[in-house]
Parts: sequence; C-alpha cells; structure tokens
Amino acid sequence: MGKVGLEVARLSKCLGMNVLGLKRDEEGIDPSSLHVDELFSKDDINMILPRSEYLVIITPHTSETEKMIGEEQFNMLPKGAILINIGRGVVINEPALIKALQSGHLGGAGLDVFEVEPLPESSPLWMMDNVIVSPHSAGTSDRENTLITNIFCANIKNYLEGEPLVNIFNADQMF
Repeated sequence: MGKVGLEVARLSKCLGMNVLGLKRDEEGIDPSSLHVDELFSKDDINMILPRSEYLVIITPHTSETEKMIGEEQFNMLPKGAILINIGRGVVINEPALIKALQSGHLGGAGLDVFEVEPLPESSPLWMMDNVIVSPHSAGTSDRENTLITNIFCANIKNYLEGEPLVNIFNADQMF
C-alpha cells in the first residue's frame, strides 16, 4: 500500500470494487485512509487470496517477496481470477503462473515485469490469448530526466550539508 497501491485502490473503489489491501504493518491504520475496505498484514496473504477476483502485485523485490506467489497461491485464487503484476517479476513463480494460465484456473494476466527481462522470445506468455504483455515504463514523461536530475542534485546538496536525503528506498520498510 505504497503510493502506487494507494492509487490502484482509489481507482478500484471508483469502479465499485471491494478492495482488500495488504501492508507490512497495518496496525492502527484506518483502512478507508488507504481507499481499502479491509486492510491485512503481509502474513494474512493466504487469507485474502480466495476472496480476490483481481490480484494486483505492486511489491518490490526483497528476500521476503521473492517467489511469494506460486502454485499454492494461484490455486487459492478463485477460478477465473485475473493477475496484474506491475511490481517485480521475481515476486511470482513464472512457471507456476504459466501453468495456472494454461489450465484456465487463472482467467488472465497483465504483466509488465518478468523473472527474466526482457522477456525471452521463447516465453509462452507472448503467445497466450489471456495475457497482456506491456513495457514497464508507465512513468515515462518528457520531464522525467529533468525531475530525476533535480532529485539527484538536491540529494548531493543535502548530503554535503548533512541534511536528510529524499526518495530513499528501504527494502526493510516495504511489503
């Protein structure tokens, strides 16, 4: 339930969906502040899978999240569920995903990240009618390089002046 998760939840609520959220530490957080109907801890993932017609993965790759979704988790999803992975490819066991899609247990998948990137030409995901493969570049804009450079320069200035840096990635605080 980071920035992207908040926006996915907000848009899902606009579509009338019942939204379940997963967060590393959910204690004391009002679910409605995150645009979710119910909020669960990361340890409750297997409890929410049977209730998930759409599963949106936005988590980063950490030692905790690597291969966190595999055959067991796919089988917990309702038949016909849709998987969307816009986080990191290694969070999903790709052979198990392919099997779940081929068997029809998963109704479809929207993927812009993969275990191996770029996705090899030999991957069956390219030819599956129930899979959408897209580039992992949704944030690209004509201002992107300027914005990245501005953050970099601000961080150099802050570092030299002993001030806090901005946009620090801390995997221990994710998922």
